[in-house]
Amino acid sequence: MKRNTNIDVSEWDHYNIANNEHAYYKIALLNAIPLVDKKGEEKLILINSKEFRRFIAYLIHEGRFVEAKDILSLSKRASQKSIEQDLYTVVPLSLRIGYPYYIKVMLKALKEETSASAILRRVILEEVDKLMEELSTTPNVNKELVEKIKNQTRSLAASIKEKRRDQTLFEWEGDSLDNTTKQYFNEFIYDAIIVGLQKEGLNPEIFKLMMPEKPKDPYIDIEGEIAYKADTKQFVLRIHFLVLIDLDWEWDYYIYEYSRLALENFDPKEILKFHQATGLPGFKGMSIRDIKELKEKMQEMSRDDFVRAVFRNDSELILGNILAAYSEDPENLFNFMDDWESTFIPKVLSIEIPIKLNQNGVVIADTLTPLTDFKEVTKYIFNTYRERFDIKDVTLSDDLLNSLTLEETEKTLWMLAFREAALKVSEIIAKLISKSLPKSEVMKTSVPRIFPKLLETFRGKTLREILEKRIEETEV
Repeated sequence: MKRNTNIDVSEWDHYNIANNEHAYYKIALLNAIPLVDKKGEEKLILINSKEFRRFIAYLIHEGRFVEAKDILSLSKRASQKSIEQDLYTVVPLSLRIGYPYYIKVMLKALKEETSASAILRRVILEEVDKLMEELSTTPNVNKELVEKIKNQTRSLAASIKEKRRDQTLFEWEGDSLDNTTKQYFNEFIYDAIIVGLQKEGLNPEIFKLMMPEKPKDPYIDIEGEIAYKADTKQFVLRIHFLVLIDLDWEWDYYIYEYSRLALENFDPKEILKFHQATGLPGFKGMSIRDIKELKEKMQEMSRDDFVRAVFRNDSELILGNILAAYSEDPENLFNFMDDWESTFIPKVLSIEIPIKLNQNGVVIADTLTPLTDFKEVTKYIFNTYRERFDIKDVTLSDDLLNSLTLEETEKTLWMLAFREAALKVSEIIAKLISKSLPKSEVMKTSVPRIFPKLLETFRGKTLREILEKRIEETEV
């Protein structure tokens, strides 16, 4: 092909076509091809203008036929019709958001009783709407397309009705614990339950009768969940415990022997109060008089009749499984301890840490300690347990040891062991919290297909950068 030697190439030799994907949206909205120079500065040339034709001629003159063909093809392909198709196609979006921005999204979602997905979608819609407002005053803009995009953002924003979901910070299962750490957990759980029962005005001796030995290998699940308390207008980090105790002694002991021994050794009023408060199966819905009558008649009753009498007011599921397990296979006793394990034990062990956001990230509200400060968070959790369970600081010197009676020595050692176990558990929780922060988090939402690239094209930043800046400016 003969080249046109009359073209002044110096005008164009330091320009290149912008990224095709970005050019696509600028062609559709601004009717212009974006060119960038070596410094990254952009120049727009209108489609079908003399300048556009001169640039195509320049590419041909330089033998850059592929680029010339691509530009002409792109200017035709970036039509309003193709843009509209993507405008009305809503697709899932997964985006990694940095710390503490994703926490701020979670807090805002909790406060507004919606989901993090809804907050993220709303921010994107508002950013696109803001961009369209700016573009609407640009010369040569495709005003019809801008209006359609604005209408779509506002329509989608008005339809956001997602409800609040739990904002989980971390989940941890303790099945990978080493034997030493398991021992600390077992010590802490057993003794914490005993003190918790005392605090509730319940007789811990009934618990000791029910569980003569400390659990050797309970299943432990710890979950950190961020919540908003509307009454106090405060955010909290709730540390939930789920403890499933695999009893080493036979189920028959609890179903039959424990119930008989409890009636023989404790006042009916104590038994009733204990089972009502803890959610343990047995004696539910019974009056003190009913329990007294059962106590008087139990020597004359068969084992089956006695078991039926003790568990007669429990759910059909529990009663049916108790009777099946008692007569056939103890392995069938599923859901037997659900109320106890899901209500009373978490009440005793779980804690709440008031939190807020500041320049240091997520901090404990009353001490301003960053949650990433392992040592200080350990101290905070341990002090919470120490106050809850009346854990004393005891120094067992040789002189003191020699002056104590055997009973006093046993009580002192119990307190020291309980303190040591509580400190170890506090360290584990603090480590879980600090390991979960700081980090980035993949957040999910759904938006029209074109919105992410539209923002990146016209703002010159990644979607993550755009959203993190906006989230930073947002009030919670």
